[in-house]
Amino acid sequence: MLFECENLVGLERNLIDRIMKDAYADEKHSFGSNSILTHYTASENLPKILRANGIVLWFSAAEDMNDSSEGEVTRSIYKSACEELLKKAKINQQFRNLAIGIKAVGENLFFQPDPDEKLHCLGLAAYLNRAVYLCCFSRNSNSDYMWQTYIKNEKHEGYSLGFRKMDLDQAAIVYTADDGKTMLNRSQNVEFQVIPVVYKDALKKSYMETLILTVYDCWKKGGISDPEARVVIGGILNTLQYVVKEP
Repeated sequence: MLFECENLVGLERNLIDRIMKDAYADEKHSFGSNSILTHYTASENLPKILRANGIVLWFSAAEDMNDSSEGEVTRSIYKSACEELLKKAKINQQFRNLAIGIKAVGENLFFQPDPDEKLHCLGLAAYLNRAVYLCCFSRNSNSDYMWQTYIKNEKHEGYSLGFRKMDLDQAAIVYTADDGKTMLNRSQNVEFQVIPVVYKDALKKSYMETLILTVYDCWKKGGISDPEARVVIGGILNTLQYVVKEP
């Protein structure tokens, strides 16, 4: 059984923890709980966010994202790591062949694990059959790049809203019920995390190598089958693609 393999349990969580630690390791000033993260939005969205009963941020379903480069970036780095590890004899040809064959599903190139194997998949989108929703923030409160998104009539028309990181970490999870009412969701199946985006190529490569070598070690010892190895890798790539970006 897949989850009986000790080296794979928590692999996804460990990678996310590394990403969060590495992202702040070289900060000149500590990026602590009082640090500000900025959410950019169009003018017409401001009343939808700043409501009488509190602040409500809109999260978009991951499968509806329309940036076709998202999954492609992840796939490119992953394949490059596979080939390099083979050249260094850290994985064998057989494992390389099964690992390199993982393909993105869907027009937007997002990785999706085999739906028939989702109960064994460590990917957040498939684990416990949960959906993934995203909301984006920036450490730059006055980004020329971001303002280009909000130009109307040759003018910048939008807002940058600052939030303390500690408030986001402690944010309440809300959803809109079928009757249109906004409800607090206290379900234990809901998880909210503020995760930094990874831009440095060296770090991206390191995470991919950790993923490949950990699964390879388990596979080589007979701990998991070929299909299970693909499911684990595909599931974790499904998560990593949301934080691995081009500069």
